[in-house]
Amino acid sequence: MSGNDNVAGIYLAAGLSRRMGESKLNLPFEDTLLGSCALRTAMRSQLSRIIIVVKTMDEPWLRFIIESNPDKEYDVAVCEASDRGQAESVKCGLNHLRKGESAAMILLADQPFITESMINTLIRHHQNWRTADFVAARSGQIPRPPVIFNESMFPVLQKLQGDSGARKLIQAESPYHGVFVEFHDPSLFIDIDTKNDYELAVKHIKEKS
Repeated sequence: MSGNDNVAGIYLAAGLSRRMGESKLNLPFEDTLLGSCALRTAMRSQLSRIIIVVKTMDEPWLRFIIESNPDKEYDVAVCEASDRGQAESVKCGLNHLRKGESAAMILLADQPFITESMINTLIRHHQNWRTADFVAARSGQIPRPPVIFNESMFPVLQKLQGDSGARKLIQAESPYHGVFVEFHDPSLFIDIDTKNDYELAVKHIKEKS
């Protein structure tokens, strides 16, 4: 068993897409659907297992991943309380962790440009700094997901409320001790909340090709 086997991924994909006005994760993106992009990346990474937190199982983007028969082990967790905010999705994911999974990486389904290398780099830092409460990505000195939380933070995460999720736990004023890994390409952290965000992200893909 490798040293990475205790880091599970919690893939947050149960949002209501209120700002988009339609199900954003089912929008076409690259050669798949938006919700599948970051998940496909996570499936290829060194995460031991993925917990996919959804509002409902009836999602085309989710079926796309399931039907592709990925080698990575995964579970799908339906969060019926997701309309109360992202914190409920985080707690739903934590409730599906298994014994021995002593760290969890929080990933957002609307961040399609995260990379396998980014995920693996964060895991490597976690392995090197096991006493840290968290290991977070950062760009331009601003902490951003993905974030790995050590098991010491699980009780704190379980007390979160509302839609801020775990963001406040990795801010400068947070009392918790974390390690930050700087990534210099801000496009890695593009997230898609609105139609304008989506259009800009599609434009970014075209500019890269």
